[in-house]
Amino acid sequence: MSRGFHLVSFLAIAGTASVLASCEQSPYGRDEFSTVVVDEYTFRVSKAGSAWVSWWVQDNFLVDFIPPLPVLKPKQIEAIERASGCNVLAAEYFAGAVQPAYLQASVDC
Repeated sequence: MSRGFHLVSFLAIAGTASVLASCEQSPYGRDEFSTVVVDEYTFRVSKAGSAWVSWWVQDNFLVDFIPPLPVLKPKQIEAIERASGCNVLAAEYFAGAVQPAYLQASVDC
């Protein structure tokens, strides 16, 4: 076989490995997060600079819809407090997020 064929094969395998590796990352580009369950709602919690963030995790991809934000917010605050070990001072939903239930919080430790 030609060298060109081997190069193309190598690039195809490397590209496939890259795509598969990217599937293992969490949403919003955060690799390190905690999973916290509050009253049967599952959240991911991560430190983002000086803030903490939380997003709701859909348990059943076929039928779940994002619950009302007023229901989620106190549960997300509790999830952030559990994961961070700190008290949430203020928390607001991030308007530019892919998911509407993406909460950013400032904390006091």
